Formats: sequence, structure tokens, C-alpha cells
Amino acid sequence: MGFLNILRCTVVLLCSWCVIANPVCQEPADSVLRQMLNEYSPNALDYSVTSGSYSPPTTTDCPALNLVPASAPQSEGTTCPWYNIENTSVARYPTTLLEAQCYDCTNCISDMFSDGKHPVYRCERVMRRMWVLHKTYECNNGTYEYSPAEIYLAQNCVCGRNRSA
Repeated sequence: MGFLNILRCTVVLLCSWCVIANPVCQEPADSVLRQMLNEYSPNALDYSVTSGSYSPPTTTDCPALNLVPASAPQSEGTTCPWYNIENTSVARYPTTLLEAQCYDCTNCISDMFSDGKHPVYRCERVMRRMWVLHKTYECNNGTYEYSPAEIYLAQNCVCGRNRSA
């Protein structure tokens, strides 16, 4: 029994040391992250959503402009229609952001041409700079640290000329 008691004490001491050497780190409160982000970008949370709340359309084929109903959202009734997708990263706050994705229209939709496509103008995503917080995975007093970072996020799609290189 003496050996088993020594073994138990050794395991308890080792486990205690592991907990002290590797403290459990937790996420900061949502209110703390909101306040941090608000210092850099007061409207950054306007683009955040709950993960799983958006789904892409059943088809992303380029629609004919004259087939889009007048009641359709602006994103679908333009010469370069787009839809929103979720851009998710567990190492970022906000975790899930909405990002625009153009329908599969290479050229802009136009009723001025017989095939419904403009021969010169193409659809492009408009990128928007915004502030987010990235998790550094450093633990400070039991709480993960976050640092501000600028990212580019597609906001919508527009019709434009090809850019020459």
C-alpha cells in the first residue's frame, strides 16, 4: 500500500503543478469586447450576425434583369446582383460577419444587348475596410487577450470597367 500512496501523491502533485503552470483561460465578457471594438469602429457590429442565420441562395446563376421581381431586395435587382455569405472565424470578434458574394455574372446584366450581358463592363466586389479584434491566444489573468486589426470585407457588387494591369 505504501507504493500506491506514494504514486497517488505524485499524481496529485503533478496534476496540481499542471493546473498552476497552465491556467485555464476564458473569453472576455461580450460587453468588454464590444467596448474595445467600439473604440476603433463604432458601427463594426452592424455587419455581425449569429452564425447559421444566413444561407446562400439555392442557385447563384446570373439572373436575367427583366426576370427579377420589383419586390426583390436591392442586392438582386442590380446590374451586378449579390447575396450575403457568413464569414466566420473563432479567433475574431465579431466571430461571424456578413460578406457580399457576387452571383455568377462575369459581365454586368444589361437589357441593351441581345444576350442580356454588357460586352465590356464586369461585376466586381466592393471591399470595405473595417476593424475587428483578433484573439492573440495569450492569457492574462485567466482571460484571453485580443488585439485590434483591420480587415477587408466585400460589401456589395458593382458594374465597372476592366482594370488594366
